[in-house]
Amino acid sequence: KTTAMLAFAEKLRARGYVALHASLERSFGMTEVAEAEPTWLWALHMAGTEQLPPADCPPDPSLFQGATGTRLSAYLAAWCAHVRRPVVLLLDETDTVTGHALVNLLRQLRAGFNHRGPGKFPVTIALIGMRDLRDYLTAAKDGTPVSNKSPFNIKKDSLTLQNFTFAEIA
Repeated sequence: KTTAMLAFAEKLRARGYVALHASLERSFGMTEVAEAEPTWLWALHMAGTEQLPPADCPPDPSLFQGATGTRLSAYLAAWCAHVRRPVVLLLDETDTVTGHALVNLLRQLRAGFNHRGPGKFPVTIALIGMRDLRDYLTAAKDGTPVSNKSPFNIKKDSLTLQNFTFAEIA
């Protein structure tokens, strides 16, 4: 999935988008926002320096100020304001984020949704992982369905890649 998403980001960049694939895996086990949020910003910045031309890179997180729990959305807005072209963000290993950190991550992305657009906020954000985030929440709530007030209602659709068959591998 990572290889496919890196190739997808490259195709989007060829079409004029500022497309970035970043992994949230380094925040695995960090359930508190104050610990996980700076890790997310650095993941975006480091991925940007590897994949994008310098003019399109997300800002240096060490120079970026903001209140804990709001830094990610403010960081994304500042980055989009700088590049002024449509930004597509592919967040891999999203399912490794748990607890308060996961809820905050989703709330910040949801907060920016109504303001999305070139120069404002990423036009599209894909949350990529081995499991569907709605399944994670339903399990966490002992089978209680997701309410429409939940930060988990941000998704439009889920795509699932099935296991390869022997013929496909051959």
